[in-house]
Amino acid sequence: PCNVFFTALLVTPVMAAGWDNVSGLFLGKWYDFDTGAALHPLLPPKPLFQSLATDVVGDSLQPMIKAIVAGPLGSCPLHIRGGHAVPLQHPALTSRAGRSTPFSFLFAGDHAGASEGQVFLDDGEAVHSVELEFYSLLKLSSAVAHGGLSGNVSSLVLKRGYDPNVDPLINDSLKLEEVVIMGLEAHVLQGRSISAVINGQPFPQFSIQFDPFMSTLRFLFGEKARDHKENDESSAESAPLPLPSVMSDIIIKWTSAPV
Repeated sequence: PCNVFFTALLVTPVMAAGWDNVSGLFLGKWYDFDTGAALHPLLPPKPLFQSLATDVVGDSLQPMIKAIVAGPLGSCPLHIRGGHAVPLQHPALTSRAGRSTPFSFLFAGDHAGASEGQVFLDDGEAVHSVELEFYSLLKLSSAVAHGGLSGNVSSLVLKRGYDPNVDPLINDSLKLEEVVIMGLEAHVLQGRSISAVINGQPFPQFSIQFDPFMSTLRFLFGEKARDHKENDESSAESAPLPLPSVMSDIIIKWTSAPV
C-alpha cells in the first residue's frame, strides 16, 4: 500500500513481517526524500508494459516504473515527486517552538528540471484565515538548464496578509537556512565549478555544496554554511551569508564553468 500526500509526497511502508524492503509502482519521476537520490526502475520496462503504464501529467506522458525501496526497521520510505517544491521546518518539543525554527526549501525537478510549489503561512489559530485574508502565500519555483550547467530557484511573496515578523508567538522572523535542488546530472557537472548569486549578491563558494553521488545541489546560510566551511579546509576566509527572511523575495541563480 502507498499513501500520497497532496500529490507531492509518497509513503511506501513495509507491511510484511521480517522484510526490510518493499516494491511499488511509481508514476513519473521520484526522489528519496532524505538523500535526494532519484528513484530508478528495478528493470527496464517491457515495451507493452511501458505503453500501458503511462499517464498524462501536465502536457506530457509520464512512464510508470517498478522499483524496490529499502525500509529497514525504524524507518518508513518517503519519496518526493518530481515537479514539486516543498517547504520544511526543524521539529521542536512544542508546536509554538516549532513555528520559529528555520525553513528549508526542497526543489525536486521533473524530467525537464522544473518544479513548483506554494507555502501557506498564518498564525495557526485563526479559524477563517482564508476568508479574512489573514495569511501570506509564497510561490516556489525552479528551472534547470542542460542537466544543471545553469539554473535558478525562487521564492516570491504573492500575498502579505499575515506577517510572522510581528507575531508574538514567534520569537524571531522566519528565516531560510537551506535550499536543496534535486535531479541534476552528475556527469554534466563533472570537472566544473559552480558559482551563484542571491538577489544579485555573490554566494561564498563554501556555501555551495554539490553531491555528485546523489545529484543534489545545496545552498547554505548562516550556521549551516559555517559548519560546512569548518569541514572544508580549502574554503576562503569569508563569512557565510545571513539567513534571509522567508517573507522577502529570494532569487538564486547559478552557473558553472570548467575548473
